[in-house]
Amino acid sequence: MKKVPIAIAAFSAVVLSSCAMDFPQTRAEFTAHPKIHKQTYTVPRNLDAVVASLDKQANRCVNGETIQHRMAGSMVSGSRDAYLMTVEKTSKSRAELTYRQASSNMAFQPKGGFFKLAANLEAQGAKSTTVTLHHGIWQDTLINAVKEWSKGNDQACHGYGGK
Repeated sequence: MKKVPIAIAAFSAVVLSSCAMDFPQTRAEFTAHPKIHKQTYTVPRNLDAVVASLDKQANRCVNGETIQHRMAGSMVSGSRDAYLMTVEKTSKSRAELTYRQASSNMAFQPKGGFFKLAANLEAQGAKSTTVTLHHGIWQDTLINAVKEWSKGNDQACHGYGGK
């Protein structure tokens, strides 16, 4: 009878560890992951303007944290979720956007949280920028918002976030 709980525990450990291995631990792993989709488009704006719009909207619509407390009987539980979108120039003609979400209730997340979206931005001369988005499925609202922000439509959150 003792073998059954041990077998179940061993099986569970194998299943959980295999799940943990599938989550990208770095930005490079995320962008190269076989389940990540890639979209490329060009906007008629210079790289600095695109970076400024994306950074503005990251701070306005995305970045922040939520804290929730729940009570069940006499037990109180809580969770903290953090949302962080960063935009940084990596050279004179390139920049990167990285969006991560972390939760105090999620196992197997990489340090800094799960990757939700990454974008590589590359100047195409002085007047246009190519944007390559890397994302998972069911991210349509986020993708649309980032596209609009990169085009300079940065007066609204376009359905994503909004503090």
